[in-house]
Amino acid sequence: MTQGAHGSAVNPLPERTDLARVVRVRNICCTTVHYRPARQALAAGWALIVEVMRTGSEPARGRIFARALTLIRPGGRVPIGDEKISDFLDRLAERVPAPGGGAAAALHAAQGAALLGMVARYTTGEKYAEHQVTIGRIITEVDELRGIALRLAEADADAFAAMAGAYRLPKSTEGEKASRSAAIAQALINAAWPPTQVISVAGMVVDLAKALAAIGNRNVISDVAAGAEAARAAAATARVNVEINLASITDEQASLEMIAAAGKADAIIARAEQITAAVREQIRA
Repeated sequence: MTQGAHGSAVNPLPERTDLARVVRVRNICCTTVHYRPARQALAAGWALIVEVMRTGSEPARGRIFARALTLIRPGGRVPIGDEKISDFLDRLAERVPAPGGGAAAALHAAQGAALLGMVARYTTGEKYAEHQVTIGRIITEVDELRGIALRLAEADADAFAAMAGAYRLPKSTEGEKASRSAAIAQALINAAWPPTQVISVAGMVVDLAKALAAIGNRNVISDVAAGAEAARAAAATARVNVEINLASITDEQASLEMIAAAGKADAIIARAEQITAAVREQIRA
């Protein structure tokens, strides 16, 4: 804990309960699934999980929360999170629509969260005893955000694959042309959603970096800046991916929501730069 202006204890990290974390993961997860039947089934499953989290015993809540995190992991082909780095980079370099910049942005966010997790785990023991509650919450938060970011990388790749499929739909008749146009319009919206969520995740990583910069182990403080910079890159990269899709989206409501999401990137980038500057000052001191 740090001291406020009048000597009172100030917690640098807002309190978040297990239930609040489940609800947050659910919301991000559901916004990355746009096929209506799948989204409805997923929402129903999450509703049950949230209800049991509200009413269940402590051990039950822990088990259910662990299960909730597994729901955001992709299935089917080898998930990005399980690929070798070299294999992912090979796919990234190929002449294919996905993975691309959106997946790369999500992995920036995941790396930022992982770096903060490493610093937090070095900030343990008697020397840091007064901060252990905060450090424990930081570890929990960044580990969750890392998993969410990996899911968003998958969601981005899946969305662009679906968009490529929409462009390949037949267009011989007027009916086929209309169906194809509608599918493309929806696919464009779907493709823009994962990077908007990456921006949100990046913002949370930056906020955690700020909290950790104040109390983290000085021997690895440079990695706090590295984490903040990775999150900054995630926000900047995701923003440009949102913007390029916006040019083709005709749905006014979807466009307004995405513009609002992209607009948050500037503040996230500025906060990340402030953290890096503060860390560099500590290093030079």
